[in-house]
Amino acid sequence: ERRVVMIGCGSLGSGIFRMLAQSGVGNFLLIDPEILGFENIGRHELGADSRGQSKAGALCSLALRRYPHLNSVNWADMSWQELVNRSTDHAFADTDVVVSAIGDWNSESALSDYHRRNNLGFPIVYTWMERFAAASHSVALGASGPCFRCGFDEVGNIRLPITGWTSPETRIGCAPASSPYSAADLAFAQAVAAQLVLDFLQDRAQAPVHRVWYGSRSSLVHQGGHWHQRWRSKVEDPGEGGRMSPAPWPKKLTCSCAAL
Repeated sequence: ERRVVMIGCGSLGSGIFRMLAQSGVGNFLLIDPEILGFENIGRHELGADSRGQSKAGALCSLALRRYPHLNSVNWADMSWQELVNRSTDHAFADTDVVVSAIGDWNSESALSDYHRRNNLGFPIVYTWMERFAAASHSVALGASGPCFRCGFDEVGNIRLPITGWTSPETRIGCAPASSPYSAADLAFAQAVAAQLVLDFLQDRAQAPVHRVWYGSRSSLVHQGGHWHQRWRSKVEDPGEGGRMSPAPWPKKLTCSCAAL
């Protein structure tokens, strides 16, 4: 009977959606303005037969064919901001949890502000991966307490990164002959986020919650990375990795959320 709004139906979000549907969640709204291209399908729940279609719309159709228990799956091929502006009533009415897998700091900061300004009664689970999917974050935040912006500086750099790198990041996307990370790496991030959503739907968690996944140290080193000293000194040493762990989510005293 619960309803989840998925914002972002890329490789991370589509997998979280599948896990939630397979776990018994019966009602969804899928939001994503993008069209599926060949560069997306390596790790996406959709395949080449959905190329050129709306990611949200094609996922909706696929889910209704696969999972007969679903009560309703609706979709919007637009940004969450456009959906809010177009809605005659509240865009997130009757929502139990919102999942944000947008991967864009500006859009998610605006979502956090909207959440606070309207004092919405559901948690938002923000989820993203660090470089090469060497680590991932899933953060559930409410309409009070620390906000999404609290964990970042003024230009969107996370204040406590788990990983550090010897060379600057080159964004090569999803399309090259050799992928920057595998579907196996992605699956851990999807599972941690999906489990956090399920814990809220079953009243087993209360915001704020921050859970991280550490990939293997050997893989991290092979890619030219290391565990970040700031994370090791302030949170914990991930050691050899390969595990999920709770972590703090800071409350930044100078954050704009204090005025919302």
